[in-house]
Amino acid sequence: MVSLTPRLREQRGRARRPFLAGVISRKGGGGKSVTSLCLADGCSDAGLHTMLVDADPQATLTAILLEGKANRVTLGAYLRDLSIDPVSVATPRSLLMSFVPGDHSTEQAVAELGIQACEDRLGAVLVARSATPDVAIIDTPGYLGAITDLTIAMADMLIIPTRVGGQGDMSALGTTLERIARGPHRSPAVVILPTNYAPREASQAAGLALVSAHYGAYLGTPIPHSAWIERAANVGQSVMRYAPKSNAASAYRTLIEQVVKLQGGGQ
Repeated sequence: MVSLTPRLREQRGRARRPFLAGVISRKGGGGKSVTSLCLADGCSDAGLHTMLVDADPQATLTAILLEGKANRVTLGAYLRDLSIDPVSVATPRSLLMSFVPGDHSTEQAVAELGIQACEDRLGAVLVARSATPDVAIIDTPGYLGAITDLTIAMADMLIIPTRVGGQGDMSALGTTLERIARGPHRSPAVVILPTNYAPREASQAAGLALVSAHYGAYLGTPIPHSAWIERAANVGQSVMRYAPKSNAASAYRTLIEQVVKLQGGGQ
């Protein structure tokens, strides 16, 4: 995994901006939303003020966490309406965690307004409250578009959840890494996160070996296949809260430790 450069730590400190981890992929089904929620819960459990941002137009996290509640200011609406106070966008979920809901309008808003304008607008949300979050987690669409480019431009760390059992997954991973390489020169830390991993399946074992051979420096601890993850999502929770002693929660905890270390300026 690539570490934050001293220059980036200095930039983040001057801007009072939280450490920003983007969860991205060119292909859906890799577990982006699950990973984002686990990271948010894990970071807040570690004592960090955490903001979770649903920038996926499918709004999976919004459906899970807000359960269809109306009258919430969404990220897309906020980006397009300059009259909306950034303080009103984030919904508190606990003492150490807040949530920015999303909807289908986010991608169009970013595409219309441009990366710089949206970076400024989203940045205002991140620092709007008196206590700026220590960490912000952004969940993005299952394709590479304007939201992904915005996230790459802002991120201190990029996490790529991916399944490793098929050729399409490998192709998507390669395309995602190429997109990161073409982004602004900010040297974000990158973690490739194998998800739903079943080592007894030959195709997955071979896929993980291939990822390790090509991208070993970026490879994170695989998240094992686990029924606990789906059960947790069905009741609006992460596996970190629903089954904290499960193998899946343990694997996610390793990733969370990396985030916490980088957030604190560690190598």
